[in-house]
Amino acid sequence: MTKNDKICVIIGKCFGRYKLTLEECDMLHDIKIVELVTKHGLNENQSREVLLWCQQNHQRHINSMDVLPEDRTEKIYSPIRRYRRT
Repeated sequence: MTKNDKICVIIGKCFGRYKLTLEECDMLHDIKIVELVTKHGLNENQSREVLLWCQQNHQRHINSMDVLPEDRTEKIYSPIRRYRRT
C-alpha cells in the first residue's frame, strides 16, 4: 500500500469514527488542510473533522500512556472501618 492509499483508509476511519492507531495519527500529523482538499478531494469542513478526530485519538493514546499498570492500586486501603448495625 502506498502512503496515499494509507491516508485514504485513515480518512475513511475518521468518518466512520473508528479508533486510530498511534502510527496512523502520526501519518496525519504533518498534513495540512490544504493538502487534504487538493490531494484527497475533501472540502474544508471535512478536512477539519478529519484532523480533529486525529487529534482526539492522539490525545487518547497519550493519556493511556500516562497511567502505568504498576501505578494503579488493586485495593485502596481505608483506615476508617465500617461497622454494621445489629
